[in-house]
Amino acid sequence: MREQTAMMTLVMTVVVALTVRLGPDLMSNQTGIQPAGAIHASSPVAVAVAADNRNPVEGSPAATPVGQAVEQSTAETAEQKEQNPANAGVLSSRSGLLQNQQPAYTEEDLYWLAHVISSEAKGESLEGQIAVGAVVVNRVRDPHFPKTIKDVIFAKGQFDPVREETIYNEPSSSAVEAAKRVLAGENPVPDALYFYNPNTATDPWIRNLRVVARIGNHAFAAR
Repeated sequence: MREQTAMMTLVMTVVVALTVRLGPDLMSNQTGIQPAGAIHASSPVAVAVAADNRNPVEGSPAATPVGQAVEQSTAETAEQKEQNPANAGVLSSRSGLLQNQQPAYTEEDLYWLAHVISSEAKGESLEGQIAVGAVVVNRVRDPHFPKTIKDVIFAKGQFDPVREETIYNEPSSSAVEAAKRVLAGENPVPDALYFYNPNTATDPWIRNLRVVARIGNHAFAAR
């Protein structure tokens, strides 16, 4: 009797253990209903967990699907901001420049300044060429002269190359360099509004002006 009781107890223990272990799977197979807390293999959560488990970097925010989604969203947002015209004017990390910043001069300014430097200061040192260009820019800033480089150059009776039409000759590479440096702010003669060659100038008026510098063959004068 005791042996039968022990055997029945063992059988019941095995049945209970199998029921506990296989019960959810049997219920799912028979009813198609997932037991509470079960995760279906094709569900988004299961996919996310599987993807997370495949990631070799543990503990990193970017290692989780959520972190990856946030990182991708952030990258897309940054790209959209760069492409959005409304965001023009923000500091570009690639160029370090403000995208809506206007250039200090126009192509026309560079064109005519290089031409007048080449025709007025041909053969002069780079410093002498820069000084000639600086006089033109000084005049633009002075209230007694026109307000653009081209208008200053073509003002009646101001520059001989205009009258002689040598202003239209192709400028030298050094004149172009000098013009760029002047337009970038270089100015060795900030007070000068005139320049002349003391060896060839015959006008007594210009000779009576206050000379502020002598560079090469030119004297640079103020009022």
